[in-house]
Amino acid sequence: MNERLIKQWAISEKLLSEAALQVKDSEAFTECMEFLSHNELGLALETLGAEGEHHQVNAEYWHLLKKAAEVMGLKEEVKEFRRKRLLAHTSAVQQGIQADGPASGGSAA
Repeated sequence: MNERLIKQWAISEKLLSEAALQVKDSEAFTECMEFLSHNELGLALETLGAEGEHHQVNAEYWHLLKKAAEVMGLKEEVKEFRRKRLLAHTSAVQQGIQADGPASGGSAA
C-alpha cells in the first residue's frame, strides 16, 4: 500500500477515534469502533455524523469529523461538518460555555 495512503488512514482513524470518545456512552461508539477495526473509515464517519445529530456534542466534535473528512477527500462532508461546527460554536457562545470543551458525558482526553 502507498505510504501516503497509510499515513492518511492513520490520521483519519485517530481523528474519528477522538470524536467517538465524545459519544462513548452511545451505541454509535460501539459501531464506530467496529467499523474502524475493519478499516471502514467512511462508515465510521457516517455513524458519528448521524450520532452528533442526536447526542449533545461540542464544536470540537464537529471539527474532528471535518478534519477526518478533509483527510479522506470528502468535500461535501467537509462543508456539512464545518457548518455544524459553526452552529455548535455559536450556540455555546450564546450559552456562555466553552465551545470546544468536552461534551456532556465526554472526556477531554
